[in-house]
Amino acid sequence: MEILMNIPIRLEDRLEIILITYNRSTFLAATLQMLEPSPFQQCHITVLDNCSPDETGNTIQTFQSVLPNLTYIRNRLNIGGNPNYLKAIELSSSEYTWILCDDDILDFSDCDDVIEAVESGRFDMIEVGATERGDWPRGIAATVNSMLEQGLDYHFRMSFFPAYIFRTALFDSACFCWGYKNIDRLYPQFEFLNKSARENFSIYLAKNRIVTRNDVNDHSFTPLFWYVSWVECCKTIIDAELRVRTIEHATNDRGFFKSLCFWSILDKNICNDGEFGFRVIRILRVMNWKQRLKYLLVLPFVILPLPLTFWVWVRTKLYNLMNIPPEDVPPLNFVNRG
Repeated sequence: MEILMNIPIRLEDRLEIILITYNRSTFLAATLQMLEPSPFQQCHITVLDNCSPDETGNTIQTFQSVLPNLTYIRNRLNIGGNPNYLKAIELSSSEYTWILCDDDILDFSDCDDVIEAVESGRFDMIEVGATERGDWPRGIAATVNSMLEQGLDYHFRMSFFPAYIFRTALFDSACFCWGYKNIDRLYPQFEFLNKSARENFSIYLAKNRIVTRNDVNDHSFTPLFWYVSWVECCKTIIDAELRVRTIEHATNDRGFFKSLCFWSILDKNICNDGEFGFRVIRILRVMNWKQRLKYLLVLPFVILPLPLTFWVWVRTKLYNLMNIPPEDVPPLNFVNRG
């Protein structure tokens, strides 16, 4: 009996990968090709198809022989990207879950530490792809609170769906209820991130990023629309100092004035839905008085009768003057995938 108890639990016995997809069979094929020769090949991999009208079903069939535990589930209707994400977590029956999108870039060339972290069962979360980690420590065990105490931009970086593997049971009914009630806020997992801070989850920070966001997508929205969702998610953070810091993390890297001012100009010029004023009010409602003052100072630029091409030219010049690499310049449109 003692010998049996010392047998380590394998990766595929602990981890389930669920890949959410909609109408991107070519991207999906590329993702499955990256998984096929990887150390995660033997894991239970489920493709949750949001009722795609393309060749997704046929694409799955070509991988059945090389991914032995591949399962295909097709929704009867397109339920939307965020509900599909929540449904994926509901379907998971393994100790750990990793939700992947269908078009990101996977690199398994150096991931032994991640495999060991999962197999050990020690951690509540394993970070594998937080975007632009910057000054984050790497290859260490930590807690969420220790990261927040260091001022690291935890919520913002971990808002990327595939950024972490997590202990499935911790995504409880309260997280699901919040996600479904706030389905239009783009981050149905935000309450789970709040819970990870309240309960001080243990977390392993991978040495290398396994997954990198791919911004190629058909479905886009303006950054101001995204920012409204971000600040309204941040409103749920109880700690006032952390709430303010997390709101500003969305623009700190590129600068509050540069980013939010341009986003507002972009939204005013290309969105003809009559909701611009409503979005501005929703942003102001969540900000503290210092943030409101800064935002109000830049709003007059929004109503200047200048073409959008002028503002794009000014923005490009500013980033050139600051020697920002082109790949680090924020896009004109954000994307919502899955």
